[in-house]
Amino acid sequence: MTKKSYIHLEYEYAVEKGKPLFAVVIAESITEDRVKQFGTAVIETENSQKLRDFRAQVLSKLVKFWHDPRDIKLAILETLSEFERRPELVGWISGKDSVNGGALVGEFARLTKENSDLREQLLHRSSAGTYSGLTYEQMYELLSKTPLDTSLLPKTISETVQAVAEVFGSSVPNSLHLLWMTSGYLRKLRYVGDVSVVKLINRLMDLGLVDPQLNSTNYYHLSDSAKQFLVRFRLEHDTTKAEQYLIDNF
Repeated sequence: MTKKSYIHLEYEYAVEKGKPLFAVVIAESITEDRVKQFGTAVIETENSQKLRDFRAQVLSKLVKFWHDPRDIKLAILETLSEFERRPELVGWISGKDSVNGGALVGEFARLTKENSDLREQLLHRSSAGTYSGLTYEQMYELLSKTPLDTSLLPKTISETVQAVAEVFGSSVPNSLHLLWMTSGYLRKLRYVGDVSVVKLINRLMDLGLVDPQLNSTNYYHLSDSAKQFLVRFRLEHDTTKAEQYLIDNF
């Protein structure tokens, strides 16, 4: 017996057959929190080396980490959407399953118009609104003109926000890059004792972009105002390259 789990065997089979795959892996910090709360009963103890070997194998390929179930749902939706655009994954359709091309063209045209109308409504609504008391233009200018001293940040955050800034065509990271990175990669900010991170979070909190209340696992969340601001930001700026950078590197 290999003593491998069914998931491990299925994963190896998919790799052997060259199937497209990705994994959503629990963050180590969550495992540590669970052990503190529930004891070692929540982790594998009998075949821990097998688990470590399997985890290392999985982490060698496309992986996203999750901190709560919502991260899993988002990771699956984002990755499947990315897979849909890969030309080598186009499937074969039997003749008996052929579809009405004319009907599809009509439906596509209807959905395209509906999408365009919704975007127009959203832009109009955002233009008339404010974000923490500031107009979109005022918030954008304030964030983009507030540079970040990355030398004071933890290495992982510093390197990521620097890379995101460069993808957006800027050599100097600013608060706008951090806010976008937080929504597109980190999803949420965790409370840590590092003074520089606390100051950084407080800056976003003062602007009403981060909710002041921590949840039960000590995470800060982007405010509704921040999420609405980022919706308009994505409508007015091409974030494709930056999003692809995060997908490729994290």
